[in-house]
Amino acid sequence: MNAAKVQAPSNPWLDAARVAICDIARQALGATVEIVGPAAMHQGLAGSLIPIMSNLAPVQIGLFSDDAGCESLARALLGSSPSDRLSRAEVVDAIGEIVNMFSGSVKARVARYATHAALGLPTFVHGPIENLSHQCVESVRVRIGAVDAYLVVVQSSGA
Repeated sequence: MNAAKVQAPSNPWLDAARVAICDIARQALGATVEIVGPAAMHQGLAGSLIPIMSNLAPVQIGLFSDDAGCESLARALLGSSPSDRLSRAEVVDAIGEIVNMFSGSVKARVARYATHAALGLPTFVHGPIENLSHQCVESVRVRIGAVDAYLVVVQSSGA
């Protein structure tokens, strides 16, 4: 007799993030997305996180890449050519806007779980995301066009 394989319940925030990044990349960046799979983030990444407050425990949704990847994503959003120089402020603002659109799409996709959800403001982070003892950080590696990036969900344990 074969025992049925028990699969761990999926995280609805991360499930929504996988779908949302495909939509945002196609619509706002003109790029395709390949979901590579769960992966630990490595050092030297930067990106934005946006908090989502709802009837559930607070969660933060984000997108991270290396500096070159962030600049490429910013150029795609701004419609700039690869030869255009972007200031650090332009890159930070563009990544914040991408994550704002991305988080809005995630929020809409989890509306049946997370009622009365509200988005906070994006926070740009350069460096590792260190989880506190009461937090769980999950990341999924994706390729947005030619850019390696990570979708990130930070939530309180037990949420």
